[in-house]
Amino acid sequence: MTRVFLTLSLVLASLGASGQSLFPNLGGQRTGISGLQFLKIPISAEQAALAGANISTASDASAMFVNPAMTVEIERNSLSVSYAPWFAELAHSSASVVYKPASDWAFGLGFIALNAPPTPVTTELNPDGTGETFAYGDVSASLSVARRLTTQFSFGVTASFVQQTIASLRFRTYLLDAGVCYKIPFAGMRLAAAFQNFGPSAKTKGKAQVVSPSLSGAEIRGSFDDVDPPTLFRLAFSFEPISTETQKLTAFAQLNHPNDNKETISLALEYGWKNLLFLRAGYNAGRDEQTIPDLGAGLRYDIGFATLRFDYAFVNFKTLGGTHRLTLSLGGFNL
Repeated sequence: MTRVFLTLSLVLASLGASGQSLFPNLGGQRTGISGLQFLKIPISAEQAALAGANISTASDASAMFVNPAMTVEIERNSLSVSYAPWFAELAHSSASVVYKPASDWAFGLGFIALNAPPTPVTTELNPDGTGETFAYGDVSASLSVARRLTTQFSFGVTASFVQQTIASLRFRTYLLDAGVCYKIPFAGMRLAAAFQNFGPSAKTKGKAQVVSPSLSGAEIRGSFDDVDPPTLFRLAFSFEPISTETQKLTAFAQLNHPNDNKETISLALEYGWKNLLFLRAGYNAGRDEQTIPDLGAGLRYDIGFATLRFDYAFVNFKTLGGTHRLTLSLGGFNL
């Protein structure tokens, strides 16, 4: 089974090398070459607090966005909603549900949105606004399927429709995520790999008035450059140095390889007490904006027919400031 895991990981990596320039030549310029950046924002509070290093342990319905292979590891069915006030009056939210008709199969449905309030239209002659406004928003709608092949190995795929809207322009594409997870029966060890946002460039729909740089006038354009998606390859390892009936400590290490920026390494710890209280901390060693570890906490409570979870994360950026994320999950219920 180790051979299967390594083979699939290499296949995912080779797909990125040939289709999306995931592994470019060393020394090549990659910063800022892709759009649809909202796809890189952490989905859940658990993911945010662990610096994104939880592709081997994602434990609620939002796993379909983190590593679809993990949805089959969820106990029965799961529902998750998440919200974060983002920078510049933006709001980031998500909702997902995972249905398990059998213990070895899982199907998911999820949505992600990044929205801004109406923005005033300004021109060189009306810098304070013309009285008109325009809308900006991103949305992703996804379907996921996962399969457990053995007690140790699982894989999953998520297909997404993605749209970015700026005034009358819409950029649309279809993307694919794929992931695997292999559990080693020693100290809770897990190996996982996830390949995210693989697909064609987003095409333009609609027309917009464009002012030329020379201010010689405006023209109505209906054709713009395509927008490449932010393809990302992640390879992770986690294990449990402490695991008793009352306490569990999980350590994470993850390599992040984006197509539009430098490689980074995420390190994280999660402490659990009686499967009730969770404390989390994560650090992305290559993130320039990282000043202090990402921090978070979670509460898990059995309400009889299901398990209710509340998770919180605080992530601080040196220039833009701190962000807060809340996630509410309901898991282990029957449909």
